[in-house]
Amino acid sequence: KINPRTVRYLKFDGKESVTIEPHGSVYSDAVKYDLKPLQLLSITINYGDKTPEHATSHRGSRTTSYIMEGLSKPKKEFVPAEKLEHWYNICALEVMADGKECIAVLGNSITDGRGTTTDKQNRWTDVCAEALNGEVAVLNLGIGANCVLRGGISEPAVKRFDRDIMGQNGLTGIVIYEGINDIGGSRHAEKTAAELIEAYTSFIEKARSKGLKVYGGTISQIGNTDYWSYFHEATRQAVNEWIRTCGKFDGVIDFDAVLADPANPSRLNPDYNFDGLHPNAAGYKAMGNAAAEVLFPEKLDKTKL
Repeated sequence: KINPRTVRYLKFDGKESVTIEPHGSVYSDAVKYDLKPLQLLSITINYGDKTPEHATSHRGSRTTSYIMEGLSKPKKEFVPAEKLEHWYNICALEVMADGKECIAVLGNSITDGRGTTTDKQNRWTDVCAEALNGEVAVLNLGIGANCVLRGGISEPAVKRFDRDIMGQNGLTGIVIYEGINDIGGSRHAEKTAAELIEAYTSFIEKARSKGLKVYGGTISQIGNTDYWSYFHEATRQAVNEWIRTCGKFDGVIDFDAVLADPANPSRLNPDYNFDGLHPNAAGYKAMGNAAAEVLFPEKLDKTKL
């Protein structure tokens, strides 16, 4: 439920309206707002006379957008004509918070949150932020079906890393947790492992050059999916072994160990399984808590675990 007393109107160079050109982006003017840690925000967009035929969207938001006809105002009755589980147009919300730790997460659908509960905000990154009591900003840059090297949906990580990760303001560290789609779609297992390691090394070097801490997440299970074969599993194991032992990370979040079925470690624990590849809400909770313990054990709120 939205509290109309907290409404703030955004302006763009002092104006109440703005046109976003195709493939372009705009920043609003800064607005004074007493944002609390872990607070949920609602953003309303009034499109005017025309709506874009092809709007920029976040397909896997797992959060409902409400669409109504006419002009939406805080005290006007809101009668939605349509409800969709997508976000539209908004790319990021930037907050002035000097001195705060800020971690950006590079990932795919497991970070984006497939298998979480719609409108509950229980992705592993959300759980991590809550376990750290809102003292650390955790930026979720996961894209469903994204790859590190090539293929997949949207630009692969080797192309989007500079923009999506290094382009964030106020970063103090990053988490690299991506590669399962590259492994699952690979026709040359040994080559894919080497290419992933090369890409991770490049990401680490770029982050280090900016004074950032870097954490690695081991690749989770594929044993009960179409991705599995002996060769693909061997690739996953080789990449995970490198992540654990290369010594290039400030810390390793062992998602593979967290999510493994004790009876068959190549598969997700049945208690954590959504569809064989993605965890369920319980699995994401376990992942988020494990991440918090590695990232900032000194800030951990154990009552949230």
